[in-house]
Amino acid sequence: MYLSSQNISDVNYLAGETINVNVSDRSLPQIRIIRPDNMEDFINMDENQGSNFISYSSTFTSGNYKFLSGDKSLATVSINTDPAESVTKYLSESEFDNYLEKINFNGRHIRIDKNENPTQMILQARFGSELWRYFVLIAIILALVEMTIARNAKKELVGLES
Repeated sequence: MYLSSQNISDVNYLAGETINVNVSDRSLPQIRIIRPDNMEDFINMDENQGSNFISYSSTFTSGNYKFLSGDKSLATVSINTDPAESVTKYLSESEFDNYLEKINFNGRHIRIDKNENPTQMILQARFGSELWRYFVLIAIILALVEMTIARNAKKELVGLES
């Protein structure tokens, strides 16, 4: 559709920007806008105003926005994704730390290296580390202490009976 259009404009609209659309060929006082997600918006034109342009700012989705007056197509505007969102340059650790300071991030962040299992790290961060190993070790040590005390107490009892 973009390549076959006759009136190719040099204007490149990005998602979230306000667009100005020429609606001078309208036949009805209501403009219907079909968004890329097939939702529809309606704008009522004031006949006394006499404006041939409308400003439309609900352009948060990338795609083609169709402006209609009844069944008559007035304009089709392509909204593109901001190319800055596609930059795949990674930040260094210090740049990321500076960014967190800049936005006053008070939470806690964990770095996951490429050789670590991210699923394991996420589960550990969510539920904490497993403590059962420590409790088993403490139980064994307490059992050994109890056996030592019981053996010494038994020797003392045997020594008193003699």
